[in-house]
Amino acid sequence: MKRLLLGLLVLCSVAVAQTGVVSVERSGVPFFATIAPGQGAIFNIEGKNTGTVSFTGRVWCTIWDVTTGTREEASTSDVQLYIVKDSQETLCENEGRLCYFPSKEGTQLNPGDKITGKLKVVLGSGCSTSKRFELECAMDYRTLQGVWMVVPNSGSSETVEVAPPDAKTWIELAQIVFFIGGSGLLIYGLTRVM
Repeated sequence: MKRLLLGLLVLCSVAVAQTGVVSVERSGVPFFATIAPGQGAIFNIEGKNTGTVSFTGRVWCTIWDVTTGTREEASTSDVQLYIVKDSQETLCENEGRLCYFPSKEGTQLNPGDKITGKLKVVLGSGCSTSKRFELECAMDYRTLQGVWMVVPNSGSSETVEVAPPDAKTWIELAQIVFFIGGSGLLIYGLTRVM
């Protein structure tokens, strides 16, 4: 009986000690992204072992359709996830719905070690502008029995909204007009001085 209690105590203490934190950022800024249909946005993914013991861990990310206010499985025709590494984009598992960092098998994480990666969210060209998505990421650790368990309080999520397809074009056009106009005023001012 004492051995059984000791075993439970050890297992519980190990499970509690395994803690981590996952962050999802877009271009270094942890705010939601607005993506036009047919376009994509790259997110920086980071998971860190903030506990006191080493474990085999990984970070997983998935995307949900939250247009109705509840989480629903996102359609692959609306959105897909890609892992970006060395300028190469690889479609994630489950037809682009589930990504693993650094791999599905995980990696050895000592206290303070980090997992980093880049994930690209790509919207389908026919994705409705009324759609809203939620990118969810969390950290797993593998138990002695080979079972993957979510590290408590390691999750993070970001909102992805769909912008009108021509939004980016109008922004770029405004920037060009501003640049040309500003250059013209500068040249005019210099000629007046001279």
